[in-house]
Amino acid sequence: MPLIPTTYGTLVEHSARDVHVAEEHLLDCLARLAKPDYRKAQLTIDRIHKLWIGDDGTRSRRGVRLMPTPQAVRAVARLVHDERVAVRRQVFVALGAAGDAALEAADEIALGLADPDPTMRHGAVRLFIPLRPPDTELPEGALPNKLDLPERLIPALRERLCDSVWSVRWSAVISLSGTLADEELADALLQSVPGTGYQESWLRAARALETMPEALADRVADIEDAERSRWQTDR
Repeated sequence: MPLIPTTYGTLVEHSARDVHVAEEHLLDCLARLAKPDYRKAQLTIDRIHKLWIGDDGTRSRRGVRLMPTPQAVRAVARLVHDERVAVRRQVFVALGAAGDAALEAADEIALGLADPDPTMRHGAVRLFIPLRPPDTELPEGALPNKLDLPERLIPALRERLCDSVWSVRWSAVISLSGTLADEELADALLQSVPGTGYQESWLRAARALETMPEALADRVADIEDAERSRWQTDR
């Protein structure tokens, strides 16, 4: 029986029949998406996403996992033009499970980065955020830790450093860490220091920088000191 890696790289044995059923289901989903004005696109893309991650209803994801092909990725990505926001959001959820094949949809990712809906912009930015610490050893077949950022997408992602939504700005900083100068990324963070309740997300973005400029380091220290004081007071 075939051994198929989960998104975590663990090999799981599946029967040839189960694999065949999953493949037929995927082909059916892709055929449905190809229909003009298909009304259940969101549900169908969700089903494709579950096949790409080997969803079995648990966090271990030990169901039959089908590796995304360039053709399947393009079939899903074209729905980024759909007028329904929920459908466009689901596209980026699915692309997040497509691994390196997601780069087949670079043009659609660029559209997502400029979408009027902030959840779309956030979904597009998050495609380039590491899933794990950078020194994590990945078993063969595991979902890649981070997509390589195509040079042609850097300008569109850079614009998100000035996004009107703080979560998009901070995610853009993480995505561009190692690509743009730390000083530019630090400036984006210093212009959007959070109030109480959002510090951890902001700190995560600050810590993603390879070298933290002095002004940002001082602000990080202030927030960390305030958080420690608040935690001690609450005890």
